[in-house]
Amino acid sequence: MFHSLTRRFSALFAALAVSAPALASAQESLASQETSVAGGTLMLVAYIILWVLIFAFIVSVVFKQRSLDRELAVLEKRMDDVFDEEEPS
Repeated sequence: MFHSLTRRFSALFAALAVSAPALASAQESLASQETSVAGGTLMLVAYIILWVLIFAFIVSVVFKQRSLDRELAVLEKRMDDVFDEEEPS
């Protein structure tokens, strides 16, 4: 899941990088107009993005941990089966 999430973010950043020149020309046309975004709004957006990324990372770690727990349980059962068969009765 982490790799697919990484690929999605990579694709998003690549799309933003490709669209940067178009955005720059759009900004030049808007440069004649007086527009501004409040710093508090930008900070809020940055915090939201940060928390979404942290949450996605934690979710991916939890899913990976669950997968590893299941795999470990299967391996423990296999080892118990093998060692129980070797013991003489």
